[in-house]
Amino acid sequence: MSLSKCPKCGKDSLIKSPSTRIMTEKLGSMVHTSNEYSYICLDNVCAYRSDIIREKTELGEKLSLPWYKRLFI
Repeated sequence: MSLSKCPKCGKDSLIKSPSTRIMTEKLGSMVHTSNEYSYICLDNVCAYRSDIIREKTELGEKLSLPWYKRLFI
């Protein structure tokens, strides 16, 4: 995992921290549809933490479409 610049303190100390995996039930099986993560600054003085960001997976993008559009993908 690489470090990136923190928007608050400007140091190379910002990391992406995974929070949750969102699972949805489709036809009796659980499907991984999106990930949630946040950014955390490793500097003790800064203590910056972003809000939770949700990012859909390819399968999650496809399942969010209406049923008639899924037929043609």
